[in-house]
Amino acid sequence: MRTLGFDPGNKGALALYDTAAPKVIEAWALPVIIEQRSKTKKTFIDEMGLCALLRSIGEVGEVWIEDVFSSSQMGVVSAFSFGEGKGIIKGCVAGVLKLAPHYVSPATWKAAMRVTADKNQTKRMARAIFRASPLSTEGKCEAALIALYGSLRRQANCLPHGTART
Repeated sequence: MRTLGFDPGNKGALALYDTAAPKVIEAWALPVIIEQRSKTKKTFIDEMGLCALLRSIGEVGEVWIEDVFSSSQMGVVSAFSFGEGKGIIKGCVAGVLKLAPHYVSPATWKAAMRVTADKNQTKRMARAIFRASPLSTEGKCEAALIALYGSLRRQANCLPHGTART
């Protein structure tokens, strides 16, 4: 089965894991649009680019999205943008792949994969597991580990069909 994992955010990524290989087939940065707004540049997930990318991937058995939320340390605009990005991913997955995604909190998948919030440790772990895979960024590493986490959950029969949240 091919499992797609998403690390949301403007610097996020998605990774396709194949249990038959088993390996990460490919990992992509989330497509983004950068707009000049007065004196600052704003980055947004490109929904049309993401939909096109998902159509090009082919058959996917399940999708796992990191279940992220805004925090009290974020500003209002940042929190809105973060939520908007997650919504774009959810909509593209449902619309293009016709799948209900599964959600996993960062704490849950990181504990299961034995990594901490330390981004360098996460990159080292992903690169150690997926040695021949294209994991050049932290986002791609996290997306690959999320896809692996989801695949392992399915293989262990810990997740009945139709369950969308973990």
